[in-house]
Amino acid sequence: MTTHFDLKNTILIFATAFVFFFMLTGCAVPIQVRTDLISDFEKSIKLSNPELDRLNVQFYPREVQFILNTRQKMDEKKAVRIFRETKEFFLSDVFQKEVMEEIFFKKYGKKEKIYPDVSVSFILKAEKPTLYCRFHSSYYATSDLSSEKSSSEIDGYRTWYYRYGQWNEPLIELPLDESSTDAD
Repeated sequence: MTTHFDLKNTILIFATAFVFFFMLTGCAVPIQVRTDLISDFEKSIKLSNPELDRLNVQFYPREVQFILNTRQKMDEKKAVRIFRETKEFFLSDVFQKEVMEEIFFKKYGKKEKIYPDVSVSFILKAEKPTLYCRFHSSYYATSDLSSEKSSSEIDGYRTWYYRYGQWNEPLIELPLDESSTDAD
């Protein structure tokens, strides 16, 4: 016969186990990435952009994030220009080899090599940090990677979308023309 005390303990044990399991599987904690390559890029980009305070690169299982903390809000044209430099850095052969192959895929690509989404975010460093500009791209042409056909439809980070300012505004597709710094 089970007593009220045993039932209460059993429920508590199951609830604790459920919470622990959820924390392990349901919440991805980002991995902060700092290499000499990333530090050199940060120094270089900060030299020509004094309003930049810090660059953080972090990995999630399905996303690589470049987070640019700024001392003041940049205008849209300058944010697009800095984004393009960051995109070029991300797509460089050296970054792909030293960071993506040697760190990201060793951590997250053990079973199958699924390329992550990439984002470049600008956050105003203040008492309450504020995200004011974000660029985003995917390696794949579709977010459904459940079939071999859909996972073979490759965009290769050619299409980028961004949002500047108001988050209720629609996403804007960034033109492919690399020489353009206009955000129209």
